[in-house]
Amino acid sequence: MEKIKMKSVILFVLLLLTTSSIYAQHTNCCAIDPVIAMKQMAADPKFAALHDEPLPYQTGASGLQGVMTTFATSGGPAANAYVVKGIDTTRVLFVFHEWWGLNNYIKDEAARMAHDLGVTAVAIDLYDGKVASTREEAQQYVGSLTADRAMAIINGAFAHFGANRSYATIGWCMGGMYSLKAAIAGSPGYHVVGAVMYYGKPERNAAALAPLEAPVLGIFAKKDQSITPEIVKEAQKAFKTAKKKITVHQYDAVHAFANPSNPNHDVKASANAYKKTLAFLKTQFTRK
Repeated sequence: MEKIKMKSVILFVLLLLTTSSIYAQHTNCCAIDPVIAMKQMAADPKFAALHDEPLPYQTGASGLQGVMTTFATSGGPAANAYVVKGIDTTRVLFVFHEWWGLNNYIKDEAARMAHDLGVTAVAIDLYDGKVASTREEAQQYVGSLTADRAMAIINGAFAHFGANRSYATIGWCMGGMYSLKAAIAGSPGYHVVGAVMYYGKPERNAAALAPLEAPVLGIFAKKDQSITPEIVKEAQKAFKTAKKKITVHQYDAVHAFANPSNPNHDVKASANAYKKTLAFLKTQFTRK
């Protein structure tokens, strides 16, 4: 009789573990780290097809007046960044590139925001000098970028500019994801006042958002087939659970709509999103 009871208990435990495993597969999708999710997406030809290869760069209003600089990282080689000094060097905006890398479009965008906000813009190079001009190259670079190296570069940038400054972050696509990652990473030791993410993979794990001290502005596209409206809703739930602030604006546009190098660049939506971005960052940079 005791053997029968023991077998019943064992079968029950095995059934419970199996059921829990199956349930976890369906419910813990939001716990997947965005970096891993980004790598998975980047390897998908369907995701790559959403990105038209960059148009030839046309010199912007900034004339690319910034300078490249290097800074130390922990346990690895020095990292690179394109720095545009604004009127106020005590306020620093970290700018994160798309999966193409730190190309001239991103440098120009950093210069534009440095001018419009009056702050120092730092366009961080996560690819250590590599810039993609084709989807295949971009897939390769995303796949080879480790989370450890990316965070070492981000932490190195914070350390290089120091604690006696106010920081905000902004990025697009892959850079949107790292904009949020940087805001989370910098919150404990630096004065991070805000983060802007354009159609980047958002954090959907409430526990991972715990260190975040700054409000977030999320710019997304309703027609985005990768960062879908459903994913955005999941992120909003995670922020609510974590008691963190996120303001979301969604446009009737496609992925990468704000990228001027994108043949599908939506000028009207981009202008509206940029207006909201400037208003948000100006407000946050005045925070004490």
